[in-house]
Amino acid sequence: MPIELITELDFESKVIRSDLPVLMCLCSDRSESCKKLEPIFQELSAEYEGALKVVKVEIERNPRLAQALHGQ
Repeated sequence: MPIELITELDFESKVIRSDLPVLMCLCSDRSESCKKLEPIFQELSAEYEGALKVVKVEIERNPRLAQALHGQ
């Protein structure tokens, strides 16, 4: 199952109002660490399909959301 990309516009509907627990990855296309973690998140998404929602927020494309989440 592909990891769903979340934006500032759909964060509330896709994460806050999700019926399932959500595992969220804040990532950067430029980050080698994020690239290395991608297969792990893919595996978790497949393994827990139907029980856990795995999503990704690209921080360069969603700076306000990333900043808000980082402060929590």
